[in-house]
Amino acid sequence: MNHTNEKERLEPFRQIVPIILWFILGLLTCLVAAKASILYPASALEKQIPIWPPSQPWMEYFQRTFIHPLFRWDALYHFLNITTVGYNPVNGTSAFYPLFPLTAKLLTFIGLDPFISLLFVSYLAGLGFILVFERLARFDLSMQQASWSVILLLLFPISMLLFIPYLDSFFLFFAALTLYFARQKRWWVAGLAGMMATFAKQPGIFLVIPLAVELWLDCPENRRWSWQALKNWISVGPIPLAMATWTLYRILVIEKTIPDMSNLQKFILALLVSSNPGNMVVTRRFTWPWQVIIEAINAAIKTPLVRLHVLFNLGGYCIMVFLLILTWKYLRPSHRIYALTLVVFSLLDFSFNVCAIPIPSLFRHAYLGFPIFIAVPHLLEKKWSKMIYAASSLVFFLILVYAYVMEGWIV
Repeated sequence: MNHTNEKERLEPFRQIVPIILWFILGLLTCLVAAKASILYPASALEKQIPIWPPSQPWMEYFQRTFIHPLFRWDALYHFLNITTVGYNPVNGTSAFYPLFPLTAKLLTFIGLDPFISLLFVSYLAGLGFILVFERLARFDLSMQQASWSVILLLLFPISMLLFIPYLDSFFLFFAALTLYFARQKRWWVAGLAGMMATFAKQPGIFLVIPLAVELWLDCPENRRWSWQALKNWISVGPIPLAMATWTLYRILVIEKTIPDMSNLQKFILALLVSSNPGNMVVTRRFTWPWQVIIEAINAAIKTPLVRLHVLFNLGGYCIMVFLLILTWKYLRPSHRIYALTLVVFSLLDFSFNVCAIPIPSLFRHAYLGFPIFIAVPHLLEKKWSKMIYAASSLVFFLILVYAYVMEGWIV
């Protein structure tokens, strides 16, 4: 009886631990980024204002120290442009889906600085993601295990992207909501959440798969013809509708062009990414995924400047594949097929497209198969194994933050 009372007394604490960890990791990310920005200032404010000694005006000093260092790559060169001046058909910004930068843009209308608004909405979405993820994990785990799944997810190295102004936090938040509401059998709410995830990032279209699997497995009535079954299946519709709506708007309004249908790969690239993605990606003849890996390794051997980039992205991707294999038997069918789809697509995409730097953002894209982490506690049942995972992951987490600010690799 006493043991039961003690467990009940500890439950509220277990629920708040992931939130505390969230804020600690956010603070560590800012401190590491500030340190790295001394060696590699990227924005105009970083170049103008030194970190030490502190200076006035205090607001500019605060932004230079804790906000601007988190803006690199897409955050600095694309999302900031979309938020401040809008989409442009010739600079590659049209390749990015609208939900994240336009939500930040709304905050600028009330006077918030674009840098702060982008970081604020990203942080808020990331916090929402871990809260929903914990609730999702409770369907398959005890409350204690669910708390551990969030902790292990947060400490995973590439989770550093939840603390930088990237659109992935928005995608993950709505993707987790889609899976959560699907487990509750609230099909239309799940479909609408999937629609929002698709407005955040292209892989949202793959949320059709777990939602359809849950519908199929839910009850035999959904496998027969009936008005109720039809109503349930139509709930999947908002997801592809979101992709179609944004694609048509981008092509007809932003790019004002007709996709080249004489080349199938260019046509697919125009539909999925942009008719004019700038120097981001170009089409190429199909090559097998293992050839993509070989190409990346050869590039790392021949070009020292991309070695760290290839090491982080390819090494991180292999870890995600390894985790998927180990957790496969513990995953729910819908989560299993969704994670597999995301992990496979992350690499397969480079079989059709090539970039100046090999396999950019491969690790980040594979991380979108986040349901894998619901099953990770099954692999680390001993407390010492959790501690080793947490300590080693935190070290690599901070290394990735530092390398990101130094633009040593593309997140």
